[in-house]
Amino acid sequence: MLAEKEIICPKCGSDRVHPLNKISYSAIYCESCEKKSGILGFLRCKAEFFVKWVVGKFKKKLMLVFIVDKSTSMGEAKSEIIHEYRRFLAMKEMLDLSITTVLFSDDVIFSCKSVSPKDAKELSYDTGGGTALYNAIYEAICYVNDYKRLVDDAYSDTDVLYVIISDGADNSNKMVVS
Repeated sequence: MLAEKEIICPKCGSDRVHPLNKISYSAIYCESCEKKSGILGFLRCKAEFFVKWVVGKFKKKLMLVFIVDKSTSMGEAKSEIIHEYRRFLAMKEMLDLSITTVLFSDDVIFSCKSVSPKDAKELSYDTGGGTALYNAIYEAICYVNDYKRLVDDAYSDTDVLYVIISDGADNSNKMVVS
């Protein structure tokens, strides 16, 4: 879970924000621009602010795992998510990391696995289906653990940052979660 100091305003980039819902961070209030942002506003944090935060926070190798909801309800946000993803990959500061992108609705699809930003595939998908959020998170974690253990010993000391872009709770889970 993010600490309050790690959240930035998607409108102005200020870190003077407070969650309006401390359980899910589904909305924030910014003291600088005096505006509220809902979940999509928070998740649409402009690429340059996100890059500054990542570069300042992580000093060693980083594996960045995007987990993107492509369910029916995310159709409205699709073009902006793709646009910000494309802008993020183009940032020069992000060349020393690997990217994994997971798309999910009722199913889970790996769009790219552990590639540099310049080698990442263009994000392209159709929206539809439910929100199998737990399945996507579980499969992403399993992939990262297997990759770090079996594929590349150099990644054993790598930090992993999971970026989950979704508008709702799991409603299409295919596994038992206890």
